[in-house]
Order: sequence, then structure tokens, then C-alpha cells
Amino acid sequence: MSSRSVAQTMLEQLSNFGVEFIFGVPGDATLSLMAALAKQDRIQFIATRHESAAAFMASAYAKSTGKLGVCTATSGPGLANLLNGLADAYSDYAPVLAITGQVPTHKIGTHSKQYVDQQRLVEATVSYTAMVASPKSTIQLLHRAVKTAISQRTVSHLSVPKDLWDQPFYEELVPSSSYLYDQPHPPTPKLDEAVPFLQNLKKPMILIGNGAGGCQEEIKKIASKLGAGVIYSLGAKGIVDEEFELLLGGIGEGGSEQSSETMQQADGLLIVGAMWYPKTFMPRDIPILQIEKEPAHLHLEKNLQSALIGDAREILESLEPKLSSLANDSWVLQIKEARQKWLEQLEMERNNAAVPISPAYVYRALETVIDPEAIIALDTGDHTVWFNRTFRMKKQDILFSGTWRTLGFAIPAANAAKLTYPNRQVVAVVGDGGFAMNMAELATIVRYRLDVKIILFNNHSFAMEKNKMEYAGLESFGNDLTNPNFKQLAESFGIAGYRISQPDQVDTMLDEAFQQQGPVLVEIMSSSEPTPLSKVKAVSTT
Repeated sequence: MSSRSVAQTMLEQLSNFGVEFIFGVPGDATLSLMAALAKQDRIQFIATRHESAAAFMASAYAKSTGKLGVCTATSGPGLANLLNGLADAYSDYAPVLAITGQVPTHKIGTHSKQYVDQQRLVEATVSYTAMVASPKSTIQLLHRAVKTAISQRTVSHLSVPKDLWDQPFYEELVPSSSYLYDQPHPPTPKLDEAVPFLQNLKKPMILIGNGAGGCQEEIKKIASKLGAGVIYSLGAKGIVDEEFELLLGGIGEGGSEQSSETMQQADGLLIVGAMWYPKTFMPRDIPILQIEKEPAHLHLEKNLQSALIGDAREILESLEPKLSSLANDSWVLQIKEARQKWLEQLEMERNNAAVPISPAYVYRALETVIDPEAIIALDTGDHTVWFNRTFRMKKQDILFSGTWRTLGFAIPAANAAKLTYPNRQVVAVVGDGGFAMNMAELATIVRYRLDVKIILFNNHSFAMEKNKMEYAGLESFGNDLTNPNFKQLAESFGIAGYRISQPDQVDTMLDEAFQQQGPVLVEIMSSSEPTPLSKVKAVSTT
């Protein structure tokens, strides 16, 4: 039996497992892995300019495809820089594998440069970590790491000492990947408690999260039968179309006042695929029925009356025929009146042509130029809550840092999305704070010729933090940003740049930018005004 090196073995096995990309930055402890990557063509290596961007790309790839995202870095600081992206994947249940180099085996445990106990370093952001201490354990450990990441939708990590990469491996590979994604089917949910609970409600509401994806028709049918208002978390924006007459918008700082006000009067809540429960905007003692795929995501600390575990669409399809149309007309009327107030308020905000430029005014214009089926990579910041509040979704998909909520996510995520879905329009929406953290990834855009459109809100501040400090009666400190001319920065990378400083430029320049072939950055000199509900959250937490 002919041998292959440990590096070749891992790459061939990952390819058998269906891996398409490895995102990373080379380093001294992974040079042999880089050499092995260069000699094969089944996995494409994507070189980023920072390890955190590599981990963000792996996380975004996993979030958008449901498949395993893989990233790599060298020992010591290489792994340390991966941690932010790994934490994002871990927090959002995205299957990711990190492979890192380690110092040579004879230096492990010493004061050698770049040595750190990697298993201890990563333990808070992974569910499985191991070091390949012998070539013979390569496949066994890799298989376990991949299976853990996929089956538990989590992060796994393997470290490989520098002197092991080139050692020979003689064992057989695992030939197929299909079984890795086979999940045990949960028991058939019992609906005997759910149906009477829902039918007895006089003022029902429905909260949907990311786990409700693909359930639009079922949610609309059940909402109509029950006469329930529908509200959503950011991850569920667009799952139910914006024209649905019982939709009251988002919940939280980027939501509508009407969704929160109506929730306070409800007598029961159906939660579909939503891990997030914004307690500041929700009643404390409302009875809840939750539909959730993972038992670990149940809101046990809330007033949970019953839970249906399994695929949301399958459960809703079984539940809907069992429900009678018993809508409370006065409650439905109240929901529709609240919706009308919300829409009227949105129109005022979206047509506010003030200087500096309002994010709502930009999102109004963005709706007219963006593709209805685009992928939108959202960074974290003030622009995010404005997006949730004012942007009207069509069939777009959103990528964002849901639970970890890190800055710097959007550009790497957009790059991963464009690599994965080259025929779809990809738009990154970022603030100046988050963009500056990973602006070196403009080089990745150019290197791989990625047609990514970037909308950059420049208000020269960490606006959300600035506003919250002021609302809390604190002197704003440390929140002002010294920025370059981002338009010129983009152009220095070879990316088309636009700079918008007046409201009357927004429509024409956005239209022109989106007509461009290739990557474009549009810098918008925007206001730092908060959403109306941001003050509610800030005051309630002080």
C-alpha cells in the first residue's frame, strides 16, 4: 500500500467529506499543508489577509450552505486570531472545522516561540478539540472532528505539530461524506397540547426566528386562522413577505414600536425557530408554545407551556389543519390598525432627506437597486438596527453575526458568499467601525475577482455605543473615529469608489454603482441618529 503524507491525507479526506474551500493565512507551522494544497485541485485555498477573516468566511460559508466550513492558521498568534470568527460560528451553531499548525512535537510544553496549549486556548469556542500526536490517529481524529461539527452544528478544532505534516500515512480513507449529514429523525411531535393552547387564545402573537426559514405559507395560514400578529427577529426578516396584513415588523431595538406595544397586550405566544427572546420588549409572564429543532434552544426560563421538537415546516404542516378559524375580530382589527401606524411612521422615516443622511433614507433607495434574490452580509452596529427597522425585504438572504454580534463580519462573509454563489448578487452593508477592522479584506476581493457591492455608513463614530452612553447620562467617551477617505481607499485597491454626502445624490449614485461590473464601495456620510427603540433598550438596562 502506497503512503501519503499526513497533510495529503487530511486534504483528501476533507475532499471526500465534501469540503470545497479552506480559508486561511499561511504560517511557519503550516507550510507543509500549504505545499500539499498547491499540489491538488479538489479543494480551493482562499488566502485572507487576517486569520479572523478566514474564520468569518468559514462561518459564513457554513451558515449559508449548512455544510462544513474549514479554516486554517499557524500556531500561537495564528490560532489566537481565528478565535473571534470561531466564536461567531460557535454562537450561531454553524458547523466549522479549524485546523492549526503547532510547534514541533519536541517543543510542546516548552517556552518555544509561538507555543501555547491550543486545546486550552480554544475550549470556550469549540465543542471538540484534539492534537494529532501520531500519523496513525489522523483519520480517526479528523473523522470525529468533522462528525461532531456537522452533527452538533458546532465548531471543532485539530492541531497538528509542524513535524507531523510530512510523515507518512498508510491507512485507508473514509470514501464518502453523505452519511455525515444524516440526522436522526426526532419523534413525531405530540400536538394534543398545542392545539387547545392556541385555540383558547384571544390575543395570540407569533414570533419567528431564523429556524422558521421556508415556512412562510404555513405561518401565514396559522396566523390568519388564529388572528395572530406576526413579529420577527433579525434572522427571520423576509421569511414572511412584507405585504402580509398581520405582519407588525421586527422586535427589539431595530423593530417597530407597534410590535412591542401589541405584544404587551397579548395573552399567548407561539415561537417558531427563534432562540432570541428580547425580554426588554416582551411581556414577562406570557404563556409560550415553542417550535424548535434543538431541545437545547428551548426557553425553559420563560413561561414555557409546551414545546414541539422537530423540523418547523413539518410541525407547522401537521399543526395547521388541526386548527379551526377562530380569530378574534377585535384583536385582528387592533393588529391591522397597529400595522397601519407602523407603515405610516416608516414612510416618514424613509423619506427624511436630512443632512447628514439618514440610514432609513439610504435603505429606501437601496431597495430599488438591489436584486430581489441578493445575499446581504450585515455587519454589527447602528446600521444593523436601522436595516431591521426600515429595509423591506423581498427574497433576499441575510448573513450576520447573530449571537456573537462581532464587528468586522460583513466583508469576509460577503466574500465567502460570492465564492459560494457566484451567480447571485452579494451586498455587504457595514459601518465605519466594523469596516475598518477588516478593510484589508478588500485585497481578498481583488485577488479573487469577487463582484461584491459594499454600502458603507460613515458617521465617524461607534454610534450605538455613543448614543447609549448619552441616554444613560454618561459622557460619551472613546466612541469617536478618525477615518480615512474610504472611497479613495477602495480605489487604491482597484475597486470602484463613490462618496455620497447629500441626500439628492443617494438615488442616482446608488443606481450608477450597482450598474458597475465588478466590486464597488459606496461611502455614505450618514447620521448617527438612533432608532426610536434604541433609547428604550438603553434606559431599561441602566
